[in-house]
Amino acid sequence: FKDPIKLSRISTDVPKTLTLIHIESPIYDSFVGQYRKSLLFGLIHLGPTLSISHETDELGSHLVASARGLPGYNVAEFFPESETSFIVNPMSTSDDIRFTFVRNKKGKANHVIVYWNGSRIRGTRISNEPAK
Repeated sequence: FKDPIKLSRISTDVPKTLTLIHIESPIYDSFVGQYRKSLLFGLIHLGPTLSISHETDELGSHLVASARGLPGYNVAEFFPESETSFIVNPMSTSDDIRFTFVRNKKGKANHVIVYWNGSRIRGTRISNEPAK
């Protein structure tokens, strides 16, 4: 190059970097089950069922979620941001889906809060087993 290269700043906004953490298998197991939106103090359950499972392979442990009753949503792996908060594919910008599990004193999740494209949905655990 004959002339020096000039760099110009396009934006002053620097995106927040995502830091993923490692979680032990027993913690993943505490989240496994099925969750649904509930009304009237948990007496009525409505809407799609969120199924959370824990899978282990040669790459390690994974938290996998699927939703029955929700068109266009298939099985997806979720990655931990903290011990209770998870995000779908951290490299994707098309889906903004996050889970935050709320645990009881024994460490087992009672419910999950789903943040999906600006909406906040609270799901109560209805089963300790994932959907098959």
